[in-house]
This record gives sequence, C-alpha cells and structure tokens, in this order.
Amino acid sequence: MPLRLLHLALIALFALVWTSGCATYSDNVRDAHSAVAQSHPERAVKLLNTQLQLKSSKRLPMEFEDDNVLLLLERATVLQAMGEYKLAARDMMAVDDHLEWLDLSSTGADDIAKYMYSESSKQYRAPAYERLLLNTLNMINFLAMRDFQGAKVEARRFTLLEQFFLDNEEPALLSGILSVGNYLGGAAFEHSGDYQQAARYYSRAYHYGFRAPQFRDRLVDLIWLTGYKPRELQAEEGKEALTKIMEAVDINEEISFDEYREQYLKGDTLIIVQTGLVPWKQATRVPIAQAMSYSHGSHYHSFDNDQETRLNMMVANGVIESVNFPMLTTIGIPADKPVVVKVDGAERPSTGNVDVSSQVQTAYAHMVPSMMVAAITRLMTRVVAGEATEAVVNQTGNGGLGFLAKLAVEGAMNAADKPDTRSWMTLPGRIRIIRTQLGPDVHPISITVGNESDARQVMIREDSLNVVNFSRLR
Repeated sequence: MPLRLLHLALIALFALVWTSGCATYSDNVRDAHSAVAQSHPERAVKLLNTQLQLKSSKRLPMEFEDDNVLLLLERATVLQAMGEYKLAARDMMAVDDHLEWLDLSSTGADDIAKYMYSESSKQYRAPAYERLLLNTLNMINFLAMRDFQGAKVEARRFTLLEQFFLDNEEPALLSGILSVGNYLGGAAFEHSGDYQQAARYYSRAYHYGFRAPQFRDRLVDLIWLTGYKPRELQAEEGKEALTKIMEAVDINEEISFDEYREQYLKGDTLIIVQTGLVPWKQATRVPIAQAMSYSHGSHYHSFDNDQETRLNMMVANGVIESVNFPMLTTIGIPADKPVVVKVDGAERPSTGNVDVSSQVQTAYAHMVPSMMVAAITRLMTRVVAGEATEAVVNQTGNGGLGFLAKLAVEGAMNAADKPDTRSWMTLPGRIRIIRTQLGPDVHPISITVGNESDARQVMIREDSLNVVNFSRLR
C-alpha cells in the first residue's frame, strides 16, 4: 500500500506542476488583444498567425481543433479591420463550419462543467451571441465586396440561429445584435432585388430597435410596395406586431418600384464603424456565498435536496470557501470614445448604434446561474474525491507518506481547477451605422475615434450598395 500511495503522490505532484504552468487562452492572446486595443491590427495578425503556427494569413490551419477555430475567428476580425475582406470572409466561413454552439437549456450540469474548465474542455463552444455576431460581421465582409449572394447566405444563417437557437428570454437580451444583423440582411436582399425578403429583415430590425426616422420611412414604403405582412413577428409575440408601421402603410402615398429605387437605392452608402472591445473572460475566485446566490437564478439547472444539504454542510465546515469561475472583465479594454463621422467634410449622425459590450454582459449574466450550478456541483464532487483520499491515508497508518499523497491530490485538483477563459476577444464593443446617398464620384469619408483619425477616398457607384467599414481604430 505505501508504494501505491507513493506512486499516487508522484503522479498527482506531476499533475500539479504541469497544470499550474499551463497558460490560459486569454494569456496566449493577450498581446494580440493589446495590439487591437491600441489600433495596430498588422501587429495583431502576426501574433495570431504565430499562435496558429502559420507563416501567412493566406493559409488556413491543417486542423480545426483545440483553440484553432477561435484563433481563426480572432484573425478574421483583425483582417476585416485591415480591409482584407476576402481573407476575412474565408476565415469566418471556415469557423462557421467548425464552431460548436453552447446550449445551456439542453446540456446537463456535468457537460457544462466540462465546457467550463480547461483540463476537460477541448473544442470551444460559442454562446449564442457570438454565433449571431459571426454571421453579422461576415455579412459586412460580403457587402464590402458587393457579394450580395454571400451576404444573403450569412443573413439566412443568422435567421436560423435567431429562430431556433435562442431561448425565450434571449431575444430581448440581444435586441441590439438582432437589430443590426437583420438590418444588414435587409440591405443584402434589397440590393439583390428581393424586396419581399428585404421587407421581412427590415421589419425585424425595426422590431428589435433599429428606429432611425429615415429608416422608418424606407420600411413603410417597402412594405406598401411588397404587401408584406409581419405574421411571423405576430406569431412570435402573440400579439399584433409593428402596429404603428402598419398604420402608416395604410395611409401611405402611392410609390412605384422605380421611384423607390430612385429615392433609396441610388448611390446608397453604408458606413460601418466598429470601435472598442467586448469584455473577456478571466479566472476569478468567487466567494461561495456569492456563488450560491448566482446559482439560484438558473432557469435550467438547480441543486436537488441532497445536493443542497451536502453543499450547506461543506460550506458550514469550511471545506468550500470559493469557486474558481470564468467572469467577464474589462481590463485592457479601451474606454468608449466619442466618434465623429464626416462625409464630404460634413458631420453625419448615426442611423444605428449598438452597444455590443452591454449586450455581451447582459447575455453572459443570463448564462452565469446555470454555469455556476455546474461549477459548484463539480467542486463538490472534487471535495468528495479528496475526502476519499483522506480515508485511504488514515487506513495506511503512514502519516508522512499519507500526508504527501493527500497534499499532492488536493494540490493537483486545485491547480487543475482552472476555468476555460476562451471567448471572442477581438470582437468590437460598439457598432455604428451611418446610411446616406451619394453621387457617382470620389468622396472623402473620415472618422475620428477619440484623438485618432482614419480617412478614405471612396469611389461611389450609383447603381450598387457602397459599404465602407472602419474597424481599425478601437
């Protein structure tokens, strides 16, 4: 028995040393994250290629395992900021094919815990808001290239996620993300000549909060032209939808498709400004009382009576004092800065302004209770394993060696208790949209973010949608 115990101790001590030295995802991406925050995308993409073990952004990884899928998503976001839309779109499509989705409503607590902790989590599972934003940002790539077919594919993927992968509360929590995604989808269908689908997407954008006056007029005219009825929204809401819009449609002046195109599509220009960064995950020791308070808000998971009793006993005996948990942090994130957009030297107001950071924080807070139940359940199981080790130690009668084994096992468990801090760290914290109509000429378009400026000379086509994306300055 002593030899077996020594063997156990050595294995556990090795595990302690090995796991305590492993860097987290956020550790590995910190330099690239900092480069994006400082508006240096070229440096960021080099660092990300190093993490991917690739010499060039023209290459894809051989395997889409472990962190590679998420690293590729980070690279795509930075490539978009550099204006490399074709490469960014390719990377995002590859990510979409391999990115797993985290469904807390139908996933057991044990499986959630495996997702949450580094030593058992392998493939990254994205929350719903990251999946929605993946398709949203890829729509920007395709629209910037005037590839409306590609943009429509992303819009349809966005719709599938919106309709089938959100729980009953998430649409309200993610209203800003849903509004901008549907708005861009509407633009894609509108400029490919599918006005019925454009009306559908624009209606959903308006429903979720995209309410600029000029957009309201556009939507009323489009619904009048197409005869679109928001039955889908009515079914989802269980009541009349877009009532004020539909009342305006009933009294709208007659307009022809030619007049609509002349009024809204001629020289149509979308200026998209992406600034800031969203909060990212950091391993945090949460006091057990606070952790238990979080866990009581879960809609999907809870402790049974036996678990509740056992947990209270462990807390009362001081066995469990805290939970190591992936909490969101804003460390290293640039402050929200004033943004000024000028076209032909004149300042232009935003048509839409989505605070992505707040949406992420709200959506993650919605996830925390279920995740906390899983984390506490896992911790209780590990405590029981430690107690079993202590029982074996007591049976051996070898105090010194037994103490070594107990210390090693407990130390290894604590070292391995490292939350998975993976998240989409280069995601912009705010998305602004400015929509205007410009003549067929070269137009100076500039933005100022805080004290930094970025300017372009943009050739406007009168017969197509013109998309100008700014996401270099954060």
